[in-house]
Amino acid sequence: MAQIFISWYGSRPPWNPGASLAVCYSVRILALGAFLVLASSAHAQTPCAMGRSDHAWVNEQIDTWRSVSREALRIDPDPLPLIIVFDETCAWSIEREVRGTPHAGSLTLPDGEQVPVRLMTFAGSYGPSEKPFVVMAMPSMWRADAKHAGDADLARLIRAVFTHEMAHTVQTAGIGQWLNDIERRLGLPDDLDDDIVQTRFEGDAGFRLAFEAERDALYEAAAQKDPARRRVLVSEAVSMMEARRAKYFTDANAIYAELEDVFLNMEGLGNWVAYQVALKEGMSEASGQDFIRRGRNRWSQDEGLAAFLVIDALVPGWRAKVLQGRPASILGLLREAAR
Repeated sequence: MAQIFISWYGSRPPWNPGASLAVCYSVRILALGAFLVLASSAHAQTPCAMGRSDHAWVNEQIDTWRSVSREALRIDPDPLPLIIVFDETCAWSIEREVRGTPHAGSLTLPDGEQVPVRLMTFAGSYGPSEKPFVVMAMPSMWRADAKHAGDADLARLIRAVFTHEMAHTVQTAGIGQWLNDIERRLGLPDDLDDDIVQTRFEGDAGFRLAFEAERDALYEAAAQKDPARRRVLVSEAVSMMEARRAKYFTDANAIYAELEDVFLNMEGLGNWVAYQVALKEGMSEASGQDFIRRGRNRWSQDEGLAAFLVIDALVPGWRAKVLQGRPASILGLLREAAR
């Protein structure tokens, strides 16, 4: 199977044959935080020593993930995956120790692949045992981007993005099983990524209208406070999804039904976890959703968030169905929510 990179923000690295998504491991944050302090002071004269402000920023990201993973996903965040952070000149690999090296404009990934340094964040896997990792641009890279230079809420956005990517590392083993199964039965397209359905069908006006209608129905259901009415709206959205898939996902396009489920699951959970960061930091439900949806131009992320808002409201025990073993399909969970 091929290794997949999942990007919430920025440019996606190239497709890399070799390994599937997998299980996570690393060190506990308490030990990690202590080590970062020691490493920062012990190697203060080296070119890529991590300074106090960067050290504090890394710990802030991880503290946010630890809190949200325990409270929202109800899982133990430890052990952590390999975390790689970078700025304009250096990259730091944070695992059992912190290693800082100059990158000369090219970031070396754990599997040896290299990608140009730019504003980006993504999760991936590597090695024979398919360990997960997260790559995250540091704040200076974000502030240097014209779109974010004046963003008063940039710090929260970065925390939400990091938490989204860390959620993917929890999913990797189950999603890897799912993709392996699809590959054995149907093969996988060369252009596989979380936007694959959108890339294939966004030029079809009928598909786009059908997709937008079901997505909007799911957000309407999520906003509805009466459980009975909410279930009616979810049932309508499920019927729309079933009709769209029956019309468009046929013959050579049949594989897209399963791939859509995979990436709605992955990106939906990632965005739902990012949304929890917004709520935890005082945003209302409506403003938090707008904050996470942003441009609303990524189909799997936008409809995925709506799906998980509904699933969280109406499907008790959904976490075990999504995070333990091969995940349940989003369509199946939505059908359960409609009952």
